[in-house]
Amino acid sequence: KTIPLEGDPVSREVRLLAVQGRRYSPALDAFVKVARLRDWSVEVPDRGVPHATLPEVARAPT
Repeated sequence: KTIPLEGDPVSREVRLLAVQGRRYSPALDAFVKVARLRDWSVEVPDRGVPHATLPEVARAPT
């Protein structure tokens, strides 16, 4: 169930820092590899998709 948030949009800044030559778990290694594939210089556009995806939530009175 998804409920729309009112007010300012929620955002978070995340930093992935890795030390060269240091070994880490296979799970973290996979995450770092996937994260490096994305072009992080491009902002994700706001697609205007409503947060309420379930019909009963979309019809709920405010």
